[in-house]
Amino acid sequence: MDLISASSVAQGAAGATDRTSPGRAGPADWRRPSRLRSAPDRRWSVPFPLGVGVRSPRSRGWLAGFASGRAEIRFPPRRHSPRVQRRDGPSEPRLERTIPWCPNRNGRLPRGLLFTCMKWLDATKRSYAWVVVGLLVPVALLNYLDRQMLAAMKFSVMNDIPDIGSEANWGKILALFKWTYAGLSPIGGFLADRFSRRHVIVGSLAVWSAVTWTTGHVTTYDQLLLTRAVMGISEAFYIPAALALIADFHSGQTRSRAVGLHQMGIYAGVIVGGFSGYAADHPALGWRWMFDVCGLVGVFYAVPLWFLLRQRPRAAGAAPGSRTSPSAVLHELLGNRSFILLVLYFTLPAMAGWIVRDWMPAILKAEFGIGQGKAGVSATLYWMLACIVGAFCGGWLADRWTRRTQRGRIYTSALGMVCIAVAMFGVGYSPQTGRLGVAIAFLILFGWGWGFFDTNNMPILCQIAPPQLRATGYGLMNLVSISCGGLADWWFGILRDLRIPLLAIFGIFASVALLATGLVLLIRPRRDLIEPNPGGA
Repeated sequence: MDLISASSVAQGAAGATDRTSPGRAGPADWRRPSRLRSAPDRRWSVPFPLGVGVRSPRSRGWLAGFASGRAEIRFPPRRHSPRVQRRDGPSEPRLERTIPWCPNRNGRLPRGLLFTCMKWLDATKRSYAWVVVGLLVPVALLNYLDRQMLAAMKFSVMNDIPDIGSEANWGKILALFKWTYAGLSPIGGFLADRFSRRHVIVGSLAVWSAVTWTTGHVTTYDQLLLTRAVMGISEAFYIPAALALIADFHSGQTRSRAVGLHQMGIYAGVIVGGFSGYAADHPALGWRWMFDVCGLVGVFYAVPLWFLLRQRPRAAGAAPGSRTSPSAVLHELLGNRSFILLVLYFTLPAMAGWIVRDWMPAILKAEFGIGQGKAGVSATLYWMLACIVGAFCGGWLADRWTRRTQRGRIYTSALGMVCIAVAMFGVGYSPQTGRLGVAIAFLILFGWGWGFFDTNNMPILCQIAPPQLRATGYGLMNLVSISCGGLADWWFGILRDLRIPLLAIFGIFASVALLATGLVLLIRPRRDLIEPNPGGA
């Protein structure tokens, strides 16, 4: 059996014996055979959250780690050495690892899952950068699931809360979420830049999940309106902080892939939210059950996330981040020509994206004479699946292209924007063919291009803004994009009322996408923000 014995790095109590000094002889003095002394040791520093206690069959005591403690674990050479020599007695089983905080020198811990988990949770290791992404993907899924499922359960909610009354009141519920979300995004980003991104992420998840659970218990229109406004406030803090944290850990050649993986969680949330109407129609479940379950899942997940998620450790000798005022932050961002171009580039295609999200089910139903259920699935499922594939491929291509030129992410995003422009023309033309499959095919092309575009927005921002401004910058981008998205929804309705042909309307949005392609090619990455990182995160 592989044995581990504990020994202290520092004196734990008065009168404790130095167990590592070779100059002292005593009952606790251990040394390796001389044939092992020349081999290098391997060591790492491991954070132990929330007290870890493990006992092996041969152990005489419990091993305990505490929330504020860190353990330096020493790994001897891999060379086989079944025994070590003790100065004052017979030989004993070899000590393979040293855990300084063990209260009992005879405590032993089997090598296995605990050490593997602690290694992966070490924020100084490259592997932890992917652990961060894995921890945030479920949060991204819940973020979009909680906001999307209300639209999918519209008729059930309106039947259960009669005082909603009109379509105008329903539109106000949806619009209030967008207004609060857009308005609070820069504030959420500023807090994430100035304080802890980890705290902002976990706090946002806990609050919006509690609000989601509360939504399942509202009984009046005013209560529903209030919960949607609070949800918009709480969710606005998540996206800027999460993407900035991922960018902190993934510098160099993995940033686009990491952001793309996170965005896949968002697309999966939209897909799952689109199917929540089936739960609302189920006689044993209902729309309130859906909100209850999603809210409780988010609240429970916030607890382990608090202990497992870490900030990016500062490099040795690095100065702490400057705490600039909001006005100084705005002055630095808005004085950056490339940032202004990125905001415009982020906003113009997003107007087409909001049209596809909000109007496409109604367009397919009216133009192709299909049912509401089939129209909803056709307008959501296929292009969201294409977004997932596009995010993966776009992230991989951008990271590979960046090895040759720092503008590789910009070129990859521009390719996606060309696909979006072509797709907009195709969707507008598809009713003239009378075939639903043509519209779905162009929606798939739209999703493919959207994945390329969405995956590289934060990585491009990292090339033009320093780390302490990234979350605030993304919050400002969200503010302008979502605000203009609401205007696009309104303008699209006006054009439909004027009976403007669908091909002409979508032709306008395709032209806007082509304009955005030219804008992104004008962005120039800053040389002082180039972060070479070959071979890992």
